[in-house]
Amino acid sequence: MARTPVRQHLVEKGTQVFLERGYSGSAVQDITAAAEVPKGSFYNHFESKEAFGGQVLQEFFSDLQRTISSTLEDASVPPVRRLQNYFAAIIETLDGQGCLIGNFSVELSPLSDVVRTELLRIFEQWVKPFQKCIIEGQETGSIRRDLAPDLLADFLIASWQGAILRMKIERNREPLDQFLTVVFEALLPSTENISNES
Repeated sequence: MARTPVRQHLVEKGTQVFLERGYSGSAVQDITAAAEVPKGSFYNHFESKEAFGGQVLQEFFSDLQRTISSTLEDASVPPVRRLQNYFAAIIETLDGQGCLIGNFSVELSPLSDVVRTELLRIFEQWVKPFQKCIIEGQETGSIRRDLAPDLLADFLIASWQGAILRMKIERNREPLDQFLTVVFEALLPSTENISNES
């Protein structure tokens, strides 16, 4: 469906409402009030709140893909640095409300097949650039080779989402810093260079 100005405005404002209140805590009226449009306009563009949630997820991931493109897929930068740049870029956008993908995964995946299906599609796409970056790092010897790229990529995304959840609970970024320390100082580094130096 075409992105009309009203439709896009609803998605943008709805994203913020969902981040602030959660899906269950947000009524259609809250979304239209934030967008300053009549409630009827919502149903001119979306069949239901559930369908709207799926669209909001798609748009959120589209924004995330732009960050992926500028960091993980930047072939001019070494693989480990690409990963570091990705997480640094995401941290800059976090404001204590978490990641919509993670929020919806916790809140809605058991309740909505529409949203769960969209989440599955997103995670399948999300993990691929991580895998590619890790493979390149393994080929150049900067990332350990004893663990499969898909395993490492899945773990990075899952543990990152867990760190964001802790950040929301604790209301500080220490869990994110702990994640970065463990990943880049202990989990990913290749032991080959260490062995060669000893």
